[in-house]
Amino acid sequence: MKLLLYAIWLCFLVSLIGCVAEPVKVTKPIYSIYKPILMNESLVTTEVKLLPIKQNKTIIKLKPINDFLLALDYGIGLHIIDVKDINFPHKIGFYQIPACIDFEVKGNLVYANNYKDFIVIDFSDISNPIVKSRLKNEINIEIIPLDELEIQKEFQVLPPHTTIISYEKI
Repeated sequence: MKLLLYAIWLCFLVSLIGCVAEPVKVTKPIYSIYKPILMNESLVTTEVKLLPIKQNKTIIKLKPINDFLLALDYGIGLHIIDVKDINFPHKIGFYQIPACIDFEVKGNLVYANNYKDFIVIDFSDISNPIVKSRLKNEINIEIIPLDELEIQKEFQVLPPHTTIISYEKI
């Protein structure tokens, strides 16, 4: 009988070995390496315009249009690059389209988003692109950091009447 009790006691002790809790690991959240670029809400759809050459920030898409190449700078707009001479491509201008995250080209027309609006731009005259039409509030978009991580706490509360149009590395 004593032997049976010792055996049961031993089995009980061995079963407790498997019950030892693992230490809880506390991990810090991983935040984005990007910070938001802000613009006054009232200017987002009115500041679509041709500007002088700008430095690239984050090119996410390239599309040819005639003898030119359009390079989408995430949330900022389109760099216009002359590629007539393949050995000497060079920028000739920048078409600002705040909060633009995608575009397509068909003929001389560029279809793009300008924040929540869908716009059609005529690039027949590359030095004078013209917005031909605008459908207001047709697109439900969220401009997110390119690494798709949560933005740091200090950037999460926006000043009044501003919106995020893009992100840049911290």
